[in-house]
Amino acid sequence: MVWAFGEIGIWRDTLEGKSVVHLVGSGYDVVADPSGVVPVPEDIAPRIDLESIPSRPEEGSTRRPTSPGAERWLGIRVRVLDHGFVTLVDYMGTDESIVRAARVSTGSRSKGPEDDRRLIRYLMRNAHTSPFEHVEVAFHVRLPIFVARQWVRHRTAHLNEHSARYSELRDEFYLPEPEDIGGQDASNRQGRGDPLPPEKANLARTMMDKIHADAYRTYAKLLELGVARELARLVLPVSIYTEWYWKIDLHNLFHFLKLRLDPHAQFEIRRYAETIAAIVRDGWPLAWEAFEDFALRAVPLSRSELEVLRLLNLQIDAQALEEACASVGLGERERRELRRKFTTVGMLTEEHGR
Repeated sequence: MVWAFGEIGIWRDTLEGKSVVHLVGSGYDVVADPSGVVPVPEDIAPRIDLESIPSRPEEGSTRRPTSPGAERWLGIRVRVLDHGFVTLVDYMGTDESIVRAARVSTGSRSKGPEDDRRLIRYLMRNAHTSPFEHVEVAFHVRLPIFVARQWVRHRTAHLNEHSARYSELRDEFYLPEPEDIGGQDASNRQGRGDPLPPEKANLARTMMDKIHADAYRTYAKLLELGVARELARLVLPVSIYTEWYWKIDLHNLFHFLKLRLDPHAQFEIRRYAETIAAIVRDGWPLAWEAFEDFALRAVPLSRSELEVLRLLNLQIDAQALEEACASVGLGERERRELRRKFTTVGMLTEEHGR
C-alpha cells in the first residue's frame, strides 16, 4: 500500500532488520508504479509525521469490513497548529455498512456500487440519518484547551481526556503566527477581523509568549512547593495543550464538520476540522460525497425566502433544466425532486414538474 504526498508516495517498511521509508517518484527510490499512488491533499502533506507512518499490513489479516482509504490513515499523525495533531486510531464500518444498515428494513440487497451510491445520496438528501450511525471513528487529538472547550459543545461523542490531576502538563502552549493575529471583527462580536499590522502582531505574540513562560514557571514552582497538581494547574492559561481520545459516529461527525468547517468557525478549530475532513473524505468517499452535496455545500431556504422567489415569478425553461441536470450527473430521482421544488415556488409549470 502506498501513501502519496504531493508528487511523492511513501510507506514505512523493514529492510534487513532496519526501519526504512520508501518514497515513490520525484527522483526518490522508485518501488512501485507512481500512477497507482493515492493523492493526499497538499495542505495536509507537509504536516504528516513521517515517524508515525505504520508498516504495510499483511493482506487478509482481518475478516471485518475495511475501508482502503481509512486504512491508509490509521496511525498517521497529522500535525495541526504548532504542537497539536490528529491521528485516526480506529474505525468501524465502511460505506457498505451504511447501505447494509439501510437495506435491513426492506430485506433487499445491494445491486452494485452505483446502486449503493444512489441509496446513500437518498438517505442524506432526505435526512434518514440512522444508517450513518453504523460507522464510528476514533481519533487521538492534541489541542489547546480553548479549542477543546469549543469542541466539547458537540455532546454526541465519547471522550477520555488527559488528566492534569494525575500527571504534569507539558510546557507547550499555542502561539499563533503573526498573520493569524487579527483585530476584533466590527460586525461579528465573537470573531476576529483583518490581521493586525506586523509590528502590532509581533508585539502581541511576544506578550503572549511571556505570559506562557511566566505561567509555566509559576506552575513548576508550585509543584516544587508540594502544591497538589489539581491546584497548581489553576495558574495555566487556556492556550496550554491537552489531548484526548474522541470517538463519534459518522452522522454526528458530519454535524461537527458542517459547523466547524464553516468560515465563521474560529480559525484554530477549523484547522482541526479540515484535517479530520481529509481523513473522512478518503475513508468514506460515498458518504462524504453525499454530505458535501446535500449538507456542507447546500443552501437551505426559509419560508420567507421561498415566498420571495414566488413573487419574482421567475420561469425556468424545462428543456434547459433537463440539460443542466444531465451536465452535473443528477439521477432521475434527484431530477424529479428538483423539478418538484421548482414547481413549488412557481418557477416551473405543473406539467413540466412531474
